[in-house]
Amino acid sequence: MLLSDGITLFGSDGTVWAYNVFVKHPRGSASAVGGARTRTFKVMCELVGTDLIGVLIQSQDGRVDFYGTHK
Repeated sequence: MLLSDGITLFGSDGTVWAYNVFVKHPRGSASAVGGARTRTFKVMCELVGTDLIGVLIQSQDGRVDFYGTHK
């Protein structure tokens, strides 16, 4: 599940809500710089504070980054 393409959504209690989810990139929302995973991470970061409390990216090349609110 965590090694597949797509997004895995977790609830605040750690339960898996969905996995292998893909996001359509709205025009003008995220920079066109970077690969698909980086662009999706940027789109998801725009939702932090409204629909999400945090976003984590873990690439197969070892990159790990987190953006979120702290409660």
